[in-house]
Amino acid sequence: MTDTGQVIGARHVGGVVVPPRRSRTGFTLIELMIVLGVILLLAAVLIVKGNQWRIESMEKNTMSTIAICEDKILQYHAIFGAYPPDGIDAPVATAEGTPLKSGAALTYALTQPTRKRQLLPSGEWDVTLGDPIHKFPMKDLYVDDGDDEAKELLDAFDNPFHYDCIRTADDYGVQDDDSVHLKSAPRHGDDPREEAGVAVRTTGAQLPGKYDLWSHGKNGHTAEEELRDVLANWVLPEEE
Repeated sequence: MTDTGQVIGARHVGGVVVPPRRSRTGFTLIELMIVLGVILLLAAVLIVKGNQWRIESMEKNTMSTIAICEDKILQYHAIFGAYPPDGIDAPVATAEGTPLKSGAALTYALTQPTRKRQLLPSGEWDVTLGDPIHKFPMKDLYVDDGDDEAKELLDAFDNPFHYDCIRTADDYGVQDDDSVHLKSAPRHGDDPREEAGVAVRTTGAQLPGKYDLWSHGKNGHTAEEELRDVLANWVLPEEE
């Protein structure tokens, strides 16, 4: 207001003094609620997408581990002339006597020092110890509390792999319970090779004469487990 009593910025309309409009400096409650709703919606979408990306990454990591095992199993076969035993057709145990089956037997075969035998002119055998075929990161292994040599390779979802050495048709063994693992689980799903059309085209051994290697996938060993989530070294029906 000036010394003459006039309002600064006032307008004269029809002889009437109209005070200046005040500029709006904030949001209304409705506008704030709309903005908050948009933010919450975007956050929910990011959470869902983030979880999907995390699962896809873990599945790729699991398939990468299977590929590594395939390469190391070939090295084992080149040295010993056979595929690693699975501990089911014939017993496999650590020096402490801990029985090993399935993925634990495979882990043991690949991580123990190799033993090379050479027949000497004297007729005696000379046994030399070499490096293990592979050393898995400790974060990828379950280690038995009472036996450091009893280890079991885990997938990216922290569940044990399954391994079945299938030299002949008689070597095929159904693995549908917790007895084949060192790491116990509250629930164990069915062997995916026993139901045609989802994880396998035909039931039974998938790679006879070689071996089957698989993970139960993202929901393994839970009530939400589904056969379509299986990750394996054989060609799944949906990939054909």
